[in-house]
Amino acid sequence: MKPGGPRRKGNTFERWVAATLNVALGLTGDAAARRGLSQTRGGGAEVGDVTLPGWALHFECKHSKADTPRTAIRQATADLAARGDTETTPVAVVRKHGGREVMVGLYTVDALALLAAAVPPNEAPVSLRAITAVTRANQASLDPRTRARVGRLSLDTPEEHPLTLFLWPDFLALLARCAP
Repeated sequence: MKPGGPRRKGNTFERWVAATLNVALGLTGDAAARRGLSQTRGGGAEVGDVTLPGWALHFECKHSKADTPRTAIRQATADLAARGDTETTPVAVVRKHGGREVMVGLYTVDALALLAAAVPPNEAPVSLRAITAVTRANQASLDPRTRARVGRLSLDTPEEHPLTLFLWPDFLALLARCAP
């Protein structure tokens, strides 16, 4: 591999995440998502890989063979703890090297809060069945192995917080419903 190859691949993925957030949420100018550049200048714990002004989200982006949503969210949680931030939500954005699907991992409690925020108070609550129907429609185009992995909650060992996994388009749709 060329020198700087993995770093360049990660930087490119972070720029892609920021760009797709901007398109999905209609963000421009000062409100636009961008790479957290001070992460490389100041030691890494100041900001997430991607910053989204006005949102209390810490994005940790991984594009590699080995990383999983669990490892990425652990890093985001450690970054937040290092700066004493208890108000920001850690978000793991992962694409396996060579894969097409981008997965988003959130602690289940944060995923439920996001789902609740996506429903305006004057609308009927969204049922789990409706959420599952939308998610499954997006999963229909996935290969069978990925579909089986994504189609359920990831309930890890009891001593760890469970993660909820979203496909990137589903996560963007939820954020768009929460946008001010």
